[in-house]
Amino acid sequence: GDRQDNRISNLRLATKQQNNSNRSGVRGVWKSKHNTWISWISHKNERIYVGSFKCPLLARLAYEDKATELRGEFSAC
Repeated sequence: GDRQDNRISNLRLATKQQNNSNRSGVRGVWKSKHNTWISWISHKNERIYVGSFKCPLLARLAYEDKATELRGEFSAC
C-alpha cells in the first residue's frame, strides 16, 4: 500500500493490465498533475481520450457512456 516502499515484501504479483487499473481505483480514470481527472478507454487496440473532469465520478460516468457507445452490451463497465 505504500507507493514509496518498493521492497519485495511490500509488492504483489499483478499483470500489467491489473497494475495500470490501480492508478485511481476506478477503471479508465487517472488523476492528472493538475488536479483534474482524465478518462481514457481502449477499443480495438486504440486508446481514446474521453475527457478531463473536475471529479472522479464525472470521469467515471463519461467512461461508462463511451464504453457503452463503443461496445454496446459488452461494455462491462
